[in-house]
Amino acid sequence: MNLSRSSENRLRRTLQANAGFSLLSATCFIFAAPPVAALTGIQAIPEIQFVGYSLLVFGLFLIGLTARKSRPLPAKVVGGIIVADYGWVFGSIAGLVLWGAQLTSAGWWIVTEISILVGAFATLQARFLRTRAVTAAS
Repeated sequence: MNLSRSSENRLRRTLQANAGFSLLSATCFIFAAPPVAALTGIQAIPEIQFVGYSLLVFGLFLIGLTARKSRPLPAKVVGGIIVADYGWVFGSIAGLVLWGAQLTSAGWWIVTEISILVGAFATLQARFLRTRAVTAAS
């Protein structure tokens, strides 16, 4: 297996992990919004559910994107996913700054840890996408 193919596989697996985490989060936010609100201090149940439905769509999109192993992942689409993931991270930071006083200590921890994980997905996706491009060009 060449390095380009290895990077493609790593990119695909990272996107699949991102999808799995997105779908797990979606399930919690959609079906357990009241306990999530109580745990985090975010007393906006409809908004929590909206985020859940958005993550559901995002996760299903990622599954569909990564399902066809016979063709390479489109770089522009993956780039958009990376931007969306970093947007989540920066949005989480802004939320902590603007509304952090309303969060419980568990809420701070949850928002921070989710942001770190999403940032890790984005960073790995960017790394594998860049590695794939460099090795394909050489």
